Amino acid sequence: MRKNTIIKLLLILLSLLVSTVAIEIGLNIFYSKQLNGNPNLEPYESTENIQHFRVVKSDIIYKPNPEIYSRIICLGDSFTYGHGVANDKTYPYILEKYLCNNLGKKVEVINAGVCGSTINEQLLMYNDSCSKLEHDIVLLLFSDSDIRDSAIIKLYNSKPIPRAAPALKIISIIRRLRDTLRTNKTEKYLNNNEPLLIYEYIRYLKELNIQATKNNAKLIFATYDDTYNVLISRCKNYGIECIDFRKEYLQYSKDNAIYLTVHHNELGNQFLAEIIADKLIKNGTINKHK
Repeated sequence: MRKNTIIKLLLILLSLLVSTVAIEIGLNIFYSKQLNGNPNLEPYESTENIQHFRVVKSDIIYKPNPEIYSRIICLGDSFTYGHGVANDKTYPYILEKYLCNNLGKKVEVINAGVCGSTINEQLLMYNDSCSKLEHDIVLLLFSDSDIRDSAIIKLYNSKPIPRAAPALKIISIIRRLRDTLRTNKTEKYLNNNEPLLIYEYIRYLKELNIQATKNNAKLIFATYDDTYNVLISRCKNYGIECIDFRKEYLQYSKDNAIYLTVHHNELGNQFLAEIIADKLIKNGTINKHK
């Protein structure tokens, strides 16, 4: 009797294994293109140094004092970090090269972006790592995901960090179904709590401005997103300089393919770097510093 039960269990396990293999083969044959639209399947390789900054080589260490050149610290989430592109294709890296070439002097740009981070975590990153380094400008890149990620953390107590592609397609399907359910719940939460989330963002933004001022640096709020226009007016009220390139971004994104799936590709990062640099130069912001 016991032997028959074991055989039945083994047969059930075998049938499940065969079914899983068959489904996986079918997904690879018929569903590969659809799965490529999943933002979690973007390529993801990067290098960070011991200071927790994204760098081209891990042995790059930033000195506390930049001596005779200007230094910009870029804060933000995965759009600043450059998820999905190589270390030398992120917008902070390109920004440094572009400014150096156009100003004829050395400018150092530090990529302090953190994937899945919200404004409060970006403030922590600034206080813990960035404030130890002398700098002139704190450049905060905003996108609507900053508010959305805050909602996700409140709902699920977990950070929406991009993940590498799973080995099995069936796992991708399960993830997509789960993410769809989460998205619907997140949208509902956003609709009901948007004023509170914006208030919290502004509160941390004001604190970041205070900390930057204490370090003799200038906070600049940069955005290409027109979802939360109230943030632009609030920044102006608090004396925070804004780089508003929403119109240029909208037009450029219509004319060019600048996305991987959700995040920017190399062209998108290049556009961010060049337009931010042009506005820094045009506004005289970068020229006001050493």
